[in-house]
Amino acid sequence: MNLKRVILIALSLLCFTGSVYSKSEPVKVVVSSKILRIGDVLKVKVSSSSRVKKTSIGFTNRHFKLFKTHKKKERYVAYIAAARKIKAKTYPLKVYVTFKNGEKFEQTIPIKVVRPKFKEGKVSLSKKKNKLSKSNKRLVNEGQIISKAYKRKTYKRYFHGKFIRPAKGRISSEFGKVRVYNNSYRRSHAGVDIANKEGTLVGTSNGGMVVYSDFLPIHGHTVIVDHGRGIVSIYNHLSKRMVKKKERVKKGQPIGKIGQTGVATGPHLHWGISVQNVRIDPLYLTRVGL
Repeated sequence: MNLKRVILIALSLLCFTGSVYSKSEPVKVVVSSKILRIGDVLKVKVSSSSRVKKTSIGFTNRHFKLFKTHKKKERYVAYIAAARKIKAKTYPLKVYVTFKNGEKFEQTIPIKVVRPKFKEGKVSLSKKKNKLSKSNKRLVNEGQIISKAYKRKTYKRYFHGKFIRPAKGRISSEFGKVRVYNNSYRRSHAGVDIANKEGTLVGTSNGGMVVYSDFLPIHGHTVIVDHGRGIVSIYNHLSKRMVKKKERVKKGQPIGKIGQTGVATGPHLHWGISVQNVRIDPLYLTRVGL
């Protein structure tokens, strides 16, 4: 075996196992998968027998928070997702741990990001709704309101078990679908649409705390629920809101009714879920428990 081949093998092993700067402070890192499909969620668990001062994860130029899961033991969990716009390739997931004695630990794990083939579709809006939908000022304003809620990183875990569909009906638009509005501008769908008759009850997809309940000109009557540990869900275009801000809700509890308020072409619920400010496919969490 030539020297070049030996070096390549050594480098590949280093990339896979990661680099550890602290040999005296053992850390165990477990990832749920080495492959992450855009729209899905990766679970990362970190544990150590030594006292930890701080932790963090770096992935796709984003910082993800690790949440402590045990009062006395050094056990942490983070939920990781890949944004819809990133390229399909292998990215380094870096885990950082700083101990109270000053020593540091770092491990790099290669994660292959896979991009599914998203569908495309056309949406026809009235002149009034099209003008509203294209309003940069309104889009920025509502985007800031929603992003503020999506950036929440609450330590308390409100959710339990798998998430559930918030309303009965058919899926009229899937996550990631590229929609062309009035044969002009294109947008990627950040959630799923559930179509049903106006007035159909909408329940929260899991337990949580209501962090927003108000009307938005583009998104319509909107409810946002913080489920804890960086997971936040949103419910748009409601005809009626049935909960208020700071109200604790249980899985399946009615929070509103399907409508077509805001920029909508018919009665439906837009349901979205964010993981540390990265939009994911909400249906994924109905299939896989966290």
